[in-house]
Amino acid sequence: MSLRDDVAELFDALESVGNEHEELYDTDVREQLASTLNWHFVWGNLADKTPLRYGMFSAEADKAVADAVDRFLKAALANAEAEGVAKGQQRHDLLQDQSIKTETGGQSYDCFIGHSDTPPEGSPPAPDRLEVIAKGGGCSLALLVLLAAASSAFLLLSNLP
Repeated sequence: MSLRDDVAELFDALESVGNEHEELYDTDVREQLASTLNWHFVWGNLADKTPLRYGMFSAEADKAVADAVDRFLKAALANAEAEGVAKGQQRHDLLQDQSIKTETGGQSYDCFIGHSDTPPEGSPPAPDRLEVIAKGGGCSLALLVLLAAASSAFLLLSNLP
């Protein structure tokens, strides 16, 4: 598989996530995806700790995005070296190749990572994005609020004469 195929496969995987989770196309998620790909792929920084959180609305959706990014980095970093694609502008331009479109929806890079003329210097992902996602049985904010309300109601009722 070629590096162009790796990019196409990443965009196909992201489109699949976006079909189920529309927040994939939110600016915050796109910026976090772009930042991660810029740091690890464009500039070739070690990909041993990639983000697990991308601003998706659920842990399941964040995991789907993280898995797609991890698969891409594993294949693309090796292929970039093998194909002699230099770090920096060459890799940046490949990610933003307008001719690489998703198979089903015909979407290009801008839908997933936005656009920039030159690759930003980049910085490592924020530590809070590297936190482990709870695997199954995790509590959502709504559930925590509900539990807090139920506890408060129980305390109020138990103090009635």
